Amino acid sequence: RLCRQGKHAEAAKICQSLQSSPSHRVQAAALRGLIQASPSKQVSMIVAGLAAEEPWKRAVAADCLVSTDKPEQIQAVAAAVPGLPAPGKIAAFVVLKHRSHAAIRQAALKSLDAPQSEVRAAALASLIKSASAEDVARLATLAATCKDETVRKAALETMRLMTAKGTNAAILVAMSDEKTLTPDLVRCALGRRSLEFTPGFLKAAVSPNEAVRLEAFQALETMATEKDAPALVALLSKTPPGNQREAAGRAVWLCCSKIADPAKRPIPLLEVMKTADAAGQCAILPSLARLGGNQSLAAVHAAMKSDNKEVRDAGYRALANWPDASVADELLEVAKNAEIPEYRIWALRAYARVVSLPSDRPPQKTFDMLTAAMKLAARPEDKQLIVSRLSAVRVPQALALLVSYLDDPQLSAAAVPAVFTLAKGLSQSHPQEAKAALEKVQPMTKDPAVVQQIPKVLRDIEAREKGKKK
Repeated sequence: RLCRQGKHAEAAKICQSLQSSPSHRVQAAALRGLIQASPSKQVSMIVAGLAAEEPWKRAVAADCLVSTDKPEQIQAVAAAVPGLPAPGKIAAFVVLKHRSHAAIRQAALKSLDAPQSEVRAAALASLIKSASAEDVARLATLAATCKDETVRKAALETMRLMTAKGTNAAILVAMSDEKTLTPDLVRCALGRRSLEFTPGFLKAAVSPNEAVRLEAFQALETMATEKDAPALVALLSKTPPGNQREAAGRAVWLCCSKIADPAKRPIPLLEVMKTADAAGQCAILPSLARLGGNQSLAAVHAAMKSDNKEVRDAGYRALANWPDASVADELLEVAKNAEIPEYRIWALRAYARVVSLPSDRPPQKTFDMLTAAMKLAARPEDKQLIVSRLSAVRVPQALALLVSYLDDPQLSAAAVPAVFTLAKGLSQSHPQEAKAALEKVQPMTKDPAVVQQIPKVLRDIEAREKGKKK
């Protein structure tokens, strides 16, 4: 109150008299008041407090620095930071990271060589608002070469959040240098969510570093747009089998899916297919199949007739990856008559998947289709897949069939959750059948969530039945 009245000397006298108090809380309050009551000495007192050994003095000084808003005061404190002990530097940088000033930048850059990782990390955080784009090169080198994980992460986080004009361009330059191009830098660039980085991701996708390539393809899953499709498909056609090809395929599929006209989505892949070798065709076919459509299906059919076994296999795999039930009849035909066992297995599993997808088809028809598939299944895992798909078919015959599998040692593990799911779905339309199925499956389930839900579904069935009687 005295300070607000301009009576700074009186206020200072009171605060000085309290500095000898045995209570640290009183001493802290007195120091805070003394700094407030000494306008001409505020900067020097804040710096002295930051340099103190006592944590409470540093805390008071830092708190006073928070309320300091004059640029010349910020500059003076920042200029003193490199000469502070490590705890004082950290306290100062924690406050200054919310400000933007050239002096903060200079103090932080000088502190990047400090022996304490905590100091370096705090200095890096203070650069988020104060750094310039020209600092990116040093930050990228630090992120790529520093042995201290804390410092590496702090450097990457600073680059991810930096606000300086030209930061994206500077990061792209770092991405073009093999010495600083790391998977972490690719993730950092992705974190900035700017389309400026897409060319950099495409370039990184051919890096000699396998981990960088994988990270680049994963970034392209998010950032590639339809105009990047031709270049991305070309990369996919040259990507060897494995995680990278899978990531590249997902990126191509997501990229082409952004094309507004569904009929035009396969075109970038079909164009590359025309000149691709066998390995390239094998790489492209899975993504082509996921897009669906008549043009894609024609290419898949051509691959299925190829003289090259790898391409032929990829064609049948592609058919099995089809996104909808438009190829269901063809899949069933392959499952019945293909000479190669693998083709039959792929087709049967795909058939079970696509026919159980939501559709306008009557549920009874879907049930008939799945029971036909069950008759073709020879392997336990294929039967288990069909059992799980039956849980989506809301007809009482499907529930009865699933209940019959509860005593089958090979199928009971898949039948138990399927019975619960379907019985719950039929609990209103066919309450008696659902109740009987739930009561049978109740002692067999080990899933805690299902154990809790079964009594509730049974109570709901009973409540509805009582309501009807009334």
